[in-house]
Amino acid sequence: MILRKLAEAIRRQDWFMVVLEILIVVIGIFIGLQVDDWSQHRKDLNLEREYLERLFSDLNGSIEDFVFYSRWDLRRLERQYVVLQSLRSGVLREEDRAKFADGLAMAGIHNPPRRRWGTVEELISTGNISLISDVEFRTALLASDSYFARNERIARAAEDRIATLRPNVTRLVDIRAFNLNFGSQADVSFDFKAMADDRTLVGTLADIQVASDMILEFSVDSTRNIESLRDELADILGVDSEGLPRVDIDVDAFPWKLEDAAE
Repeated sequence: MILRKLAEAIRRQDWFMVVLEILIVVIGIFIGLQVDDWSQHRKDLNLEREYLERLFSDLNGSIEDFVFYSRWDLRRLERQYVVLQSLRSGVLREEDRAKFADGLAMAGIHNPPRRRWGTVEELISTGNISLISDVEFRTALLASDSYFARNERIARAAEDRIATLRPNVTRLVDIRAFNLNFGSQADVSFDFKAMADDRTLVGTLADIQVASDMILEFSVDSTRNIESLRDELADILGVDSEGLPRVDIDVDAFPWKLEDAAE
């Protein structure tokens, strides 16, 4: 319709109508492009919100996982410490016998650093990371990805170290029954005097304690970084952060840390 009118105006040499029809076409195209841009912008905003809400769920879930599994790690470290203290002193108190057995069975079994990272991986692999309009948060998110990977490598090295040490412990004890659930007690047969006299064994258990402690420390460090991201995202989304799970472990307050500091 417009093109026909434009052709007729040109044949009549009605230059005013020619210019007017061209302006109508140009303005129509411009408005159409603006509407498309606005529509795409709205879609991007909705998709960004969806990603941010999924990301918040992942980050918060990562902290919940840590809070749950760290209870077991702290229990194991405390019992490993009882084993070391008893062997170093050469005395196994009756009230420590159950913890001693647990410590032998648990030695070196741990929870590695973990995170729920599916949304971040999707954002990076699809290129949709650019949808996150808050540049500061987007930068912190990518930095956290690299930071966790670095901590994970260190934890893996500690795991490999433990893997070489644990057989030196298990060969000297008879672990007849052991359940990893909370509240369970290991059924372990051992010769305490022979173990206390074996300085190589004591040194091995000390190495396991150090490596296990390192894994938990780096897990705490990584999760605190995730917690910081979660809190920043809560502000962006307008979520009340009151009552959200927190990393409340003070690694410097562990008994073996305080003991080292005193020395």
